Amino acid sequence: METNARLYEAPPVRDRLPTIPHDLSEYARSETGPALHDLWPSDVPSAIGTARDHAAHVDHREAFVLSLLDGESSLEELASAADLPGAEVLAIIRELCARGIVSLDRSQRATLLRTALLG
Repeated sequence: METNARLYEAPPVRDRLPTIPHDLSEYARSETGPALHDLWPSDVPSAIGTARDHAAHVDHREAFVLSLLDGESSLEELASAADLPGAEVLAIIRELCARGIVSLDRSQRATLLRTALLG
């Protein structure tokens, strides 16, 4: 009976999630669904085409996030610069990726993994 009592005393999973934008990858896995289950803070989003190409196909929030994409800033930096909730930025990026408006450069992952593993 004591074991069951401890299980109920454990804090909810939501309270143990990492903060945003410090660890966007874990937040993306838990909050935005499977489409970006491997999203990393180091991934760099880039617009495919020009703003004019997409003007008729995006709403004002998506247009705002698109305006921040420079092809060099990571998702972590984007979330910080957007001054929007991290989950909202990730949802917008996810939607834009799904529609082929944004691509993600994931090349920094190897460098981060190598650094983490080799110290």
